[in-house]
Amino acid sequence: MISSFGALDLLWLAALAALLAGSWLRRPFWALALCVLGLLGSGAVAILSVTPGGVFGSLADVEPAWTALLPLFIAGLCLALVPQREERPGAAGYALVMLATVGALMLAHGPNLTTMALGALMLCLGAVTLAMGQGEAAKAYPVFAAAAVGLIAFIYGGLLVHGVSASPGLEARDAHNAVRSTPVFWLGAALAGGGLLVLSGLLALHAGLTRNSRAIAPVGAALLAVLPAYAVLFALARLLNAWPSVQSILNLAMAAAALVMMTAANLCAARTQDLCALLAYSASAQVGYLLMGLLGPQRAVILFAFAAFALAHIGAVAALAGTGCKRQGDQRGLAGSQPGIAVALLLALLSLAAIPPLAGFVGRFGLLQQAHLGGFGWLALAAAVNSIVSIWYYLRTALPMFLDLNHSAERNAGRSVAGWLALLCGVASVGIGIAGTGLALSA
Repeated sequence: MISSFGALDLLWLAALAALLAGSWLRRPFWALALCVLGLLGSGAVAILSVTPGGVFGSLADVEPAWTALLPLFIAGLCLALVPQREERPGAAGYALVMLATVGALMLAHGPNLTTMALGALMLCLGAVTLAMGQGEAAKAYPVFAAAAVGLIAFIYGGLLVHGVSASPGLEARDAHNAVRSTPVFWLGAALAGGGLLVLSGLLALHAGLTRNSRAIAPVGAALLAVLPAYAVLFALARLLNAWPSVQSILNLAMAAAALVMMTAANLCAARTQDLCALLAYSASAQVGYLLMGLLGPQRAVILFAFAAFALAHIGAVAALAGTGCKRQGDQRGLAGSQPGIAVALLLALLSLAAIPPLAGFVGRFGLLQQAHLGGFGWLALAAAVNSIVSIWYYLRTALPMFLDLNHSAERNAGRSVAGWLALLCGVASVGIGIAGTGLALSA
């Protein structure tokens, strides 16, 4: 848990400075530079102020650096997806990325449920605003409304727990064992845990279902899928540690939520022709897989699996942003005109499908082991079946890129930054996957 909020203060200042630089100086580059400096400074402060141990105790030596730097690294990648052509939207986009990052850190590492609820609100406001826009955004309003219900449930659940335990902290659990057996506490714990589960899956769907034409949408799609997953996983792990009396119920709820997420999202992804929606459904399914990591004794597996998911998803979003492909068929022959981005998108999709030796395979294998060791063998079997089913729609998207290389289509070839970001994520996914496979075989 972050013991000092100096890192968050730097992110706040960077967001404000970026907004002012874009509004007054009309220099998006300076806004970007200020955000990058804020991320670097925040990372340095966070490493010095994070207390060892944490929720992933088996990685006590490296866990503080991972937990502090993961969301900051993700924010840095997403900054590359914010457009600079329009000054004010670009500067506002940088500020919203920083706001969402602050919210994720507060939800994941806040000292009490009040701070965590405020972080969840900031995360939703920052990331959802990035994904909102014109065009068909109204189609995603029902999904966002459901996510808002999850946020409200988490807030009111936290209030009930606060009221019945007379203590806002999560760590002072031994003195309240008698209180934790009351129906009010159980109701509050159910609302808080259930609200987090709802948020984890629906925010990712909202990003892809907007499908609006604004250039700022890709960064929102990336943030809404990745940062909420990070924050919710850490928050749920802390709730499991702090509330052992309801751990069995929360485990069952997480197992059920994981099954519903991965199955429903895979079925929807197999039917859709929209590439943005496909990535949104895929992200929701990936969150379902990640929840399995909380069911076993070695929760440190989640760190690797989450990093693999983040690289693959951001790489896929960047590749689509770099080509302008929106529907199945638009990517046909992409390898002939933009071979680098085609290879990057292929690596991202194969990693999401858990194909060896990419990072997604190593992470998925560890998550299946976690579910089995936690006594949820049926969920591991269901996840394995869902993983096999998902290979079909990932290959349906990837293979046409290398067919009919003379096929000509109108594509956006001007998003060079997004293309390089996609390549970076693809190379990192291969490197981490090979390294992780080697470590697993030598263990």
